[in-house]
Amino acid sequence: MTRRTKLLGLVVFNLINLAGGAYAFAVGELMHGATHAVLLALGALALWRLTPGANDADITGAREAAQSLDHLQTTGGQHRTPGRADRRSPTIRVHAPRETRRYLAAAKEGTMMRSLIVVTLFVTTAHVAAAQFPGTVQPGTRVRVWVPETARQEQAPERRQLLRGTVEAVDGTALRLHVPATVGTLVIPRASVRRLDISEGVSRGASAVERAVGGAIGGAILFGLLNDPHRTGGPHYRTDWRAAGVGAAWGGGIGAAIGFVFPYERWHRVIR
Repeated sequence: MTRRTKLLGLVVFNLINLAGGAYAFAVGELMHGATHAVLLALGALALWRLTPGANDADITGAREAAQSLDHLQTTGGQHRTPGRADRRSPTIRVHAPRETRRYLAAAKEGTMMRSLIVVTLFVTTAHVAAAQFPGTVQPGTRVRVWVPETARQEQAPERRQLLRGTVEAVDGTALRLHVPATVGTLVIPRASVRRLDISEGVSRGASAVERAVGGAIGGAILFGLLNDPHRTGGPHYRTDWRAAGVGAAWGGGIGAAIGFVFPYERWHRVIR
């Protein structure tokens, strides 16, 4: 793999983690966002190590300085007397000046600090964005919200309680929710929201499609498991695949009919 291919792969890797981290923090997935932030830091470090920049130029300059010093020392040695030249070792060790090594170390530390500052700013900005409600949560929107529950419950989720209602008002830190059959509004702090979904309304077509898919999968599995070519009752097709196809058709049709007759409200998750 060439250096250019590695650089292109790292750029794509960092862009994916940047976008994924920003989205995760925006919808409230802190652990997910933190994972992307760590991967972004590692990718930035790898990209810094592969990118030809000031460090390579500094190293090249140091090598040229060392070669010049070697040439000067060798030339000076040629003007010495033969007796002294013979007594000197034929190998001349050349070291880069101390100032050059210090400059290289400072350049590397500066580049690393800039990378860490960029990652820190990204994480901080994303965390601030995650502490607010998304722009899609507006007054008049029907939502369902999960908030913490102190006692363990029999129904899942065990330590959350679900509220459904209409948004009366919203700001950066709190949500005012009107729950049906209640008086007044309920104030929910952003820090207490464990999940928030926005209603997409009741759709017969969407309900029918979703029920049809579930019914087709269930029917295919059931007919495939119950199929027996050597009996007369129940599914008795020559192959299990044919039985699964027939089961999918029956299950899909029944599921679509149920979904169309009994539609349900559909939701879109905006805070996880």
